[in-house]
Amino acid sequence: HEWVLEDIEQSLIGTDGVTTRQIAHSVWPSLLTPKLLNVVTVQPEDLSARDLYKYIDYLRGNQLDTQRFEQAFWARLIEPLAGMVMLILAVPFAFGPLRRSGAGQRILVGVMVGLAFYLINKTTGQIGLVYGLNPLLSAALPTLMFFGVGLLLLRRMR
Repeated sequence: HEWVLEDIEQSLIGTDGVTTRQIAHSVWPSLLTPKLLNVVTVQPEDLSARDLYKYIDYLRGNQLDTQRFEQAFWARLIEPLAGMVMLILAVPFAFGPLRRSGAGQRILVGVMVGLAFYLINKTTGQIGLVYGLNPLLSAALPTLMFFGVGLLLLRRMR
């Protein structure tokens, strides 16, 4: 990739002072690709895990802060596990002590648990960014906590 520049006024600073020259046309090689420039305008949560990995590698290569993108990367990888944890949490509501209560009450409790997971997940991620916590830990902690709660509820159900 390259930049094509036209009507350039170049100022050179030397020991004799500043000299200016006009250049009609010039081609400069670029280290930035259009895809990489496009990544800067996109939120990390909107990128695929592969694109996040590439961008984190680019940021590390340029000694820039990667924490926000690492957080999004680990959150993206943990998402399927979070879905499985939600399924584990659903079992006690379907087959446990709440089975005797009405469907409306079970749905309400399930929605509240899901909302609590979502809010805790987002909050933990932001707290991890603010306090510089390990991105993997701040992305995985809510899922691990709710997995533990799910296992406790399953154990009580027996």
